[in-house]
Amino acid sequence: FGISSIQSKDQKIFLSMLNLRAGQKAMSLSTFSSSASYFATGIKLLNREDWEHNYDLCLHLHNYYADAEYCNGKFHEVERVIEVVLAEAKSGSDKYRANFTLAKMLAAQNKIHEAMEIGYKVVFDMGQHLPSGLVDKSSLPEHI
Repeated sequence: FGISSIQSKDQKIFLSMLNLRAGQKAMSLSTFSSSASYFATGIKLLNREDWEHNYDLCLHLHNYYADAEYCNGKFHEVERVIEVVLAEAKSGSDKYRANFTLAKMLAAQNKIHEAMEIGYKVVFDMGQHLPSGLVDKSSLPEHI
């Protein structure tokens, strides 16, 4: 049995929602391995068309999964999931959380310049600009 035995689309959506809630509860208890498992199961129950019909569910499952795997130190999985979010997200604000997780992951790997570039891109994509005289971007890593 298992996921493959579930045929009804409504059941799959309902179970994905339950996995999202269970994963969120597990995250609140700092049980990141369990939460990642719940989110991954919720994602497996969905397919590509669900980004069209169940957008918020897909977005939340993927973002939470990326966060959980970041906490688990599974950076390759974080990158894979974030690529999906960035490809499917409808707006810059929907990409914000994925980009934030990506920047945290890069900083955790001591890739400060890359993390900062993500931050600059997010600020720019949100229509904001850093004042040119504020800080020399190239010297920021020295101050972190």
